Formats: sequence, structure tokens, C-alpha cells
Amino acid sequence: MPLNGERLLRRQNAWRAWIAVVVAIGLVPVQASAHVKWFCSIANVTLSPVSLGRLLTPLFAFVCGGFLLPVFAGFLVDGQ
Repeated sequence: MPLNGERLLRRQNAWRAWIAVVVAIGLVPVQASAHVKWFCSIANVTLSPVSLGRLLTPLFAFVCGGFLLPVFAGFLVDGQ
């Protein structure tokens, strides 16, 4: 039976191997079969872009805050 350090080293190497496999699979080039503008009628590329005033609404700020506050709270709790 291997020592604890050897077992830990094997486990770390196994994780590194899995991560390498996942990254390698993600880097394999594949042909795209569609583009957003072909199946989404709302993405009209002939129109001018939406202004930031129309994009950054109070609802958008509320949703962003709703996600960022728990993440920041977790950061603070984890730092203790």
C-alpha cells in the first residue's frame, strides 16, 4: 500500500490527465452548422446596435446585483 504522499501524487496526476483530455477535446476544431442570425429573427445585423441606455435597465442592475451579492458574500465568508 503506497504512502499517503504517493497516493495524493497519483490522484493529482490522474486529475491533471483528465483535465488535459477535456482541454484537448475542447480544442479540436469542428465545423459550425449554423449562425445565430440564420435561426433567430431578433438578431437583425442590418440594424444599428442597441444603445447602452436601453440595455442597462433597472431590472438588469437588479438581476446583476442578485447574482453578485451572494458571490461576494461567499468570498467574504471563505476569507475568514
